Amino acid sequence: MHRKLWGMAVGLDLSLRAYLKGWKFTYLHDVECLNELPNTFEAYRTQQFRWLAGPMQIFRKSLTTIFKAENVSFMKKISCYIFFIRYILFAFITLVVLVVPPVELWVDPWVWSWQNWYFMASVNGAVILYFYITIFSLSYLLFAVSVGYFKTFAMITGMLNLQSSKSWVVTPKFGKGTFLTKMRKPYLLESLLTLYYMGMMIFTSVNKEYFMGGYLAVMSIAFAVSSFGDIFVSSFSSFSDIFISGTSKNELKKQEEQYKISSLC
Repeated sequence: MHRKLWGMAVGLDLSLRAYLKGWKFTYLHDVECLNELPNTFEAYRTQQFRWLAGPMQIFRKSLTTIFKAENVSFMKKISCYIFFIRYILFAFITLVVLVVPPVELWVDPWVWSWQNWYFMASVNGAVILYFYITIFSLSYLLFAVSVGYFKTFAMITGMLNLQSSKSWVVTPKFGKGTFLTKMRKPYLLESLLTLYYMGMMIFTSVNKEYFMGGYLAVMSIAFAVSSFGDIFVSSFSSFSDIFISGTSKNELKKQEEQYKISSLC
């Protein structure tokens, strides 16, 4: 337990080591803590890169350590592997979604058989149950898909232990958003994916695959929004500040002061 902490996710590294040593943990559900969220898309990407590359670094380093641990049961070792493998499954699904359009167009054209009806019903049913379909949940789903490829890139860099995954970059925090002042050039990855999905949409239109074309149109819009993400995130943050009343701001300040005082006691 006295070895040097390693990687971008030092908290996870320390927790995993303690867990494999047989330490017991108690979760205090009544503890509350103020948190400041990234209010630009660039800051969010910085945070997510660290959160995704870090666990893959730890998984790569601890692959055999988990298996050889003597203070935990076999099932607890399996739960550790599952914790990390879920990241890999997310990356795999993200990459599979990328190849669906060309496969459907040129390799295995879609036929409305009972198997495909079952597939569509089960997938969409799961989405409805999980997200409780509303305009907000749909927006979140599209946002999660559009940043999925960046997260996959972060995981690959962490798994391969590339140089970019070794640099600790603190998530920038700005307090309040400023309307349209945190603009930057479009993100390259999301811009390329926008062009990809737009190209696939044109091909599906030519082949009269209108169902797939509608899906690709939505994906194109989602990636186009993400490529200019800072404009939308900064604007939303600014509008939220406008709608927060003075009383609410005062309450937040009081809570912050209380937490500062309690932390000193």
